Amino acid sequence: MRLGLGTGLKKIMLTLQTALPAELANNVIRLYCECLRRAKYVGHKQHYTELVVDMVRQQFKRHMHETNLEEIQKLKDDAARGL
Repeated sequence: MRLGLGTGLKKIMLTLQTALPAELANNVIRLYCECLRRAKYVGHKQHYTELVVDMVRQQFKRHMHETNLEEIQKLKDDAARGL
């Protein structure tokens, strides 16, 4: 299943691309897409897809204006461990 770029993802991409180096922004966007994919998979298996996907979106939205590179790396590591 391929995820399209929804309005929320487009906003996050624009924010990331202006605030961060290009390579880091692309890594974060890929991580976001992967988290959503896995959330949909796990949610479908457990029959609560909307809840899991919403939790992922909330976490990314909560930190979307973060510009401290060390904090971003920590958040990325935490997200990758959560997958």
